[in-house]
This record gives sequence, structure tokens and C-alpha cells, in this order.
Amino acid sequence: MLFTFLTAKAQNDIYHSFLNLQFESTRKLIDSKETIHPYDLYIANINDCLELIINEKNNAYDDFIRRSDSRIKFLRNRESNPQVGFALGEIYLQKSFIEAKYGHEWQAFWSLRSALKEVEQNINDYPEFLLNNRTLGLLHICLDLVPENKKWLMRLMGMEGDFLLGYDKLQITTQLNGTWAKESSLLIQLIDVYLLEKRVSLDSEETNPLFIYIQGLLQLKQHEALNAKSSFEKLHEGIQLKPYLLGEAHFGNGQYKKAIAYYKTFLSQTSGYSYLKDAHFKVGLSYWFMEGDDIQADYYFKKAIEQTKSKSEADRNAARLLDEINKKDKTLLQLRFVIDGGHLKLAKSIISQIDPDQLTDDEKLEFNYRKARYYDFSKENEHAISHYKRVVQTSESKTTLYFVPYSYLQLGHLSRINGDFTSSRSYYEDVLTFKNYPYKQSIDLKAGIGLASLDQTND
Repeated sequence: MLFTFLTAKAQNDIYHSFLNLQFESTRKLIDSKETIHPYDLYIANINDCLELIINEKNNAYDDFIRRSDSRIKFLRNRESNPQVGFALGEIYLQKSFIEAKYGHEWQAFWSLRSALKEVEQNINDYPEFLLNNRTLGLLHICLDLVPENKKWLMRLMGMEGDFLLGYDKLQITTQLNGTWAKESSLLIQLIDVYLLEKRVSLDSEETNPLFIYIQGLLQLKQHEALNAKSSFEKLHEGIQLKPYLLGEAHFGNGQYKKAIAYYKTFLSQTSGYSYLKDAHFKVGLSYWFMEGDDIQADYYFKKAIEQTKSKSEADRNAARLLDEINKKDKTLLQLRFVIDGGHLKLAKSIISQIDPDQLTDDEKLEFNYRKARYYDFSKENEHAISHYKRVVQTSESKTTLYFVPYSYLQLGHLSRINGDFTSSRSYYEDVLTFKNYPYKQSIDLKAGIGLASLDQTND
């Protein structure tokens, strides 16, 4: 059988070390093997990827590229078989992700192209090898996520993505046995939560650190800051990102003193550069929200501005908010983060303290949007629909505020849930008419997927 190598003790030891996020130990176990299997190199490369994300260090990027290239060279010198082709495609795909994360977009493009060529060759040579669907599915999703202004190059090279096709391909590999099914299911959950804003149920029986880390990320994204805190507390101390993650969980739950302590611990210990801007910014916000300490808040806002903006979404969002911080209403901003953390009791209290008559027109628009989000998360759909409609009906020329097209998007979702497919389609189409606003790519993607889902429903 193709995957009998997974049952060997050496492979189990390697995988166990990988699941425990013991990066150096995993490398040593693989390096000590007399015979290297393509799957070993797949694990070695994804192990390095995770280390770069979780334990970011200066100069680690160059080491990663060198190791990836060495693994690719090794595999190219092996006799062709489906596992070699799979490992090559996956390593190129992982390499493109890290290159993009570190701002090397041209190199990421070529790695993505190489990954596509490898999986297409593997499909041609071994059409019955089901893991081809895993790599091809991820590639379709990645290619569809490329910003519109860069897709011309992809089309020129015959590299067009199809999100729904990729999603279906990935689903196929959740039916495989053991490890592969678990890995693919985890990828599906990440896509569901991060890209489609679906809620997922997590397997509480898994106890390895890798699962706990991903579980905590999913809980944060699903507006469950309190649950995320419990997950992140279980991570071992060797994980450099742990204090930042705990800071995020406490911040989302309105526990600002603890958030400050964890963010400061992260800032004093990290050897990387991602999340520095966001951590400084959140410390400033915590002082602002907790005590109205403008002096401390301003100090950390300035420190945040001084930090180089990394490619992380958190740092990009922090930079965007810092540009507007002097124009922001503090209570509305706190309401935004409290709702994002899922602390609905505190959100309700903050809503009751806000006097709409004291707000500007833009702030009134945002207040209606925040209330819509509060009702949405509280599963009070009719109230949510009412407030989303207030936003879109009073927005007029407010075309640069992201929560206007996002309100149309949510109205599309809620109308579809209510069985009103005509209104749902109209709302999704309205989303796509908006230009030049923050988060456009993500919101457009979700609207496009909504329209595609309606087309499937009509079929």
C-alpha cells in the first residue's frame, strides 16, 4: 500500500515530534535516518514553515530557502513515483507561501508555478493517486486569492484558480485514511473559518500542541476569545508566539491588564519582526480602554508607528487604524474589538452607554454596523438584518468604508439562510460594485463564493 511507511516506528517518532512543535528535534530525527522517504522531506519542510511562523528569527528565512532547495534537488534525483511528485509539489507550495510572507513576491510566483507544474505532471503520470487532489485543491484556492491587479500575470502563464473547484478537490482527500484525512480536514476548517466565515466544530479529543495552536487560532477567528485563552495556555513555553496569542485572547475578552502583561512579555522576548506593530498598538489601546490613560496610550501608539510594517494581517490592520487613530471614537473602537472577541455581555453594556446624538454621521453609520454585528453574533437575525439595512440605506456616498459593502455581504448571507435567494443574489452583486476600500479582496471573494453557491442551489 502507498502509505504503509506511516506505520514505521521512525516515521511515527518524527510525526509525533512534529505534532508537538518540537522543531529542532524533528529535524534531528529526520537527519539521523539512513533511508529518507519523500514523506520525510514533506514533514521536514512543513516543520520549517511552522517554525518560521511560530518562532520567527532573524535570518531564518535564508535557512528555510536553502533547506527547501536542497530537498527539491534530492527529490529530483530520485526515481519517479507518486510520492516523490506529491512531495515536490507540496514543498514548492510551502516555499511560495513563505516567500510571499517575507515580501518576495516574484520568487513566490515562480514557486507557485513550479508547484502547479509538478502536480499536473503527477496527475498525468499517476492519475489514481488521490493525494494529487490535495495539492491541486490548495493551488486552485491560492491562485483565486491572488489580488486582481496581479492576476493578469497568472493568466498569461495559464495559472487560473477556481476557489470552489479547489475546495471540492481538497474535500476528496478528507476521505483518505489516518494522517492525510486529519491534515485535509484541518485545512478545510482553516479555509472555512478564515475565508468563508463559517463556524466549525473542533475535535476536543486532540491534545497535541499543533492542534491546540490551530484550535486557538480558529477560536479567536470565531469570536471565542475566552475559549482561545484556554487553548493557548496549554501550549509549551518553547513557542515564542505564545505570549502574543495570550495577549490577543485577553484583549478580545476585555481583560486589558493581563493583555498588556502578555504583549509586553512577547515584545521583550521575540527575535522576529512580525506582530511588533500590532502588539505595541494593542498595549496602547488597552491603556486607553482600561483607564483612559492617554499618556501611556500615546506612547505605545508612537512606538507602534515606529515599527516596520510586516506582511502579517495583524500588522497591516494596526497600521491602517494607526493612520486614523486621532479621528476614532474610543468607545466605538472598543466596541469593535469586544464584539470581535465575542464578549457580548460587555458589548451590550458599551452599546447602552453610547448616545447616538453625540456621534458624527460617519460614527452613527459605524454604530449601526456594530449593533448589527452584535445582533448577528447573538443569533438575533431579524435585528441584525434591520441594522445592516440601516447601514446600506444611509451610506449614500460612503464608498470607502469597508462596513458598507460588508453589510451588503451579510445581508446576502442572511437572505440566503431565510430562503430569499433573489434578494441574496442582489446583495452579493451589490458588494462587487464597491471600489477601493480596505479588505476589498476578502469581501469580494466571499461575495463571489456566495453567488457561486446560489448558482449551485439553482442547479
